[in-house]
Amino acid sequence: MIAKEDKQDSGALSKSIHSGKWMTFGMVAQKVLSAVTFFILARLLMPADYGIIAVILVITTFADRFTSHGIETALARQREKIDGYLDAIWTINILKSFFAFAAIFLLAKPLSLFFNIPEAYNVIRLGALLVVLPNFSNIRQIYFFTSLDFKKIFWRDFISQIFYTLTALTFALFVSASVWALLAGHLVRIFTAAAMTYILYPSRPRLSFKFRPLLQFLSYSKWIVGQNIFDYIIGLIDQIFIGRLLGAEKLGYYAKANDLASTTTAPLISIIRKVAFYAYNTVQLDLKKIQDGFVKSLDIILLAAIPFNFFLIVEGGAIVNILLGQKWLSMVLPLKIIAVAQIFYAISSLTYPLFNSIGKPKINFQMTVLRLVLSAPLFYFGIQRKGIVGAALAMLVISLIILLYSIWQARPVLKFGWSRILPSVLHIGLAMFPIASFAILLRPFIHSFGNDYLIVAWVAFLSVAYAALIFLFGKFFSSGPKDTLLTVIRELKSN
Repeated sequence: MIAKEDKQDSGALSKSIHSGKWMTFGMVAQKVLSAVTFFILARLLMPADYGIIAVILVITTFADRFTSHGIETALARQREKIDGYLDAIWTINILKSFFAFAAIFLLAKPLSLFFNIPEAYNVIRLGALLVVLPNFSNIRQIYFFTSLDFKKIFWRDFISQIFYTLTALTFALFVSASVWALLAGHLVRIFTAAAMTYILYPSRPRLSFKFRPLLQFLSYSKWIVGQNIFDYIIGLIDQIFIGRLLGAEKLGYYAKANDLASTTTAPLISIIRKVAFYAYNTVQLDLKKIQDGFVKSLDIILLAAIPFNFFLIVEGGAIVNILLGQKWLSMVLPLKIIAVAQIFYAISSLTYPLFNSIGKPKINFQMTVLRLVLSAPLFYFGIQRKGIVGAALAMLVISLIILLYSIWQARPVLKFGWSRILPSVLHIGLAMFPIASFAILLRPFIHSFGNDYLIVAWVAFLSVAYAALIFLFGKFFSSGPKDTLLTVIRELKSN
């Protein structure tokens, strides 16, 4: 019996690591493609174009979240067969997407006036297709997640990102260097991703109106629905206020500052949320395995987010000037503030898959409500007083409060004290101290040459030194980031 349990736990660890591997491959590949595309288009398009596409994505994603039902997440926690429910869920997804499309299409004019982009009326109308296309994906792609087969997810997302790049660049270069190039890229990307699900899982869903059996999952899914709706509303509040009060150009600066500050945290959070949720499901009754998984996730977040965001804080101006050009320098101060906020947000996000997988989605819902209560007044008054800098400060305050609340809620669930994560914190701190000291003390000297490329090269050198120090100081800790990295490497080498 013990051997069997060890084998199951080892299998869960192996699948989790390999899922993380494919998610990481996808993250890197998509980030490289996205960065190359953006760096080219940023010199062809205007910041206002990115502001308009940000508004369209806000509208369409909100419509999709508002009509979500959460039943797929509830099904993912089930250990019995779920295939009999999937056609009915696919039918619901299609019906709700047409409803959302009609709403956006009819409200395009007032929406364009609300966001102060009346010239984008037709773009919003066509952009409503962004709600419909993903809901035609093969519903049985859920098996990619429940079996931790993220290799298929990698190919789905990577190929669709390639089509986005090709479409957006071709349209901008040969048709119109405008927001239409961005919209065309997104439409082709989503259509390609939907088509790939049928190639990777060659089984066609059918319309089914047997909705009654799905009612049993509502006691769990209602909290997931609440999380999705309120979480996305929170994500929209800053963009809505900026778009309404400051205009599309300022929204473009803010959106790209947020994107750059979350370059490491956003994909890592995405990986951990997806992999950890399904991995925790396989060991729901084993507290030690859940504890180990949580600490290893924390190691990965701290290892990547702290140095990257520190360099953004110290040398954000040079990085923005080289990557994007002088016209984007207005985003530097918000970028530095958001870089701090993203570290707090990344750590608190580790509790999200934990609570959902152990059957306590209500806690995540409560945290979401707290964020909503804080976000509306803080973002509004921050933007009114300080513009996009005020929005960044509001994000910083909110992320810190949510981090403290998530720690308070997670401690009785995980049932361990600060000593359990102390090696991780000390390990990162020892590696970062000399790096931060050199970066700050030598900053006047490096800047005296007036060469942004030299500054970026200096940052690259410090990054390599940080990696070396992680392995050097790792000799003094029996656990921590180095141990986590070696565990991952050993598992990858063994397969």
